[in-house]
Amino acid sequence: PVASMEFAAICLRNALLLLPEEQQDPKQENGAKNSNQLGGNTESSESSETCSSKSHDGDKFIPAPPSSPLRKQELENLKCSILACSAYVALALGDNLMALNHADKLLQQPKLSGSLKFLGHLYAAEALISLDRISDAITHLNPENVTDVSLGISSNEQDQAGKRAPQCYPSSVNSARTVMLFNLGSAYCLRSEYDKARKCLHQAASMIHPKEVPPEAILLAVYLELQNG
Repeated sequence: PVASMEFAAICLRNALLLLPEEQQDPKQENGAKNSNQLGGNTESSESSETCSSKSHDGDKFIPAPPSSPLRKQELENLKCSILACSAYVALALGDNLMALNHADKLLQQPKLSGSLKFLGHLYAAEALISLDRISDAITHLNPENVTDVSLGISSNEQDQAGKRAPQCYPSSVNSARTVMLFNLGSAYCLRSEYDKARKCLHQAASMIHPKEVPPEAILLAVYLELQNG
C-alpha cells in the first residue's frame, strides 16, 4: 500500500464497517414495556430512572474485538471522526456525492463536537457547490450554524493526550463564523450576487484583525471590485 488518498478512502471504509453496533440494554426494553402497562402512575419514577441511566450512559462499555471494549462515548467520537475524515478524503478525490453523504451523516450524529459540526457544514457546502447546488450550500454556510468549536474532550484529557487544535484551525466561535462568512461570500459570487458577497466580506473583515484576513479573501475582494467597475 502507498500513502495516498485512495488508500485512505479504503482504510476509512473498513473503519466504518468494523465499528461495533450499539446494542440496546434489555433492562431499558423491559422498562419501556412495563411503563406501557402501568400507565401514568409510574411517570415520576421513570423520569428519575431515565436521568440516572443517562448519567451513566457514557460509561457503558461496548465490545470491540479484537481490541479492548470501548466506552459508548468513545465509540460515538470515533464514528464522528471517521465520517469527518471520509468526507475530507472524498472531496480530495473529487467524489462529491460521497463527500456530501458522509458530511450529512456526520451532521446527523446525536453527540457531535462543535469542531466536527463546523467541519461538517464546510465539507457539505463544498460538495454542494461542486454539484452546482449553490442554494443548499448557502444554507450550510450560515454563520449561525457555528455555536461551538470545542474538540469534544475534557481539559484533563486534552492535557494528557497533548491534543491541541492546530494554529490554522479557528480557536473561537468568532473566528469560525468569520471563515463561514468568507466562504458564504464566495458562494454568493457564484450566483453573481455581488452585493451580498461584498456585505459578507465586510462583515467578516470587521470581526478579525486586518492581519488575519486570508489571502483568498483579499483576492475575492479584488474580484468584486473588478465586477463593480
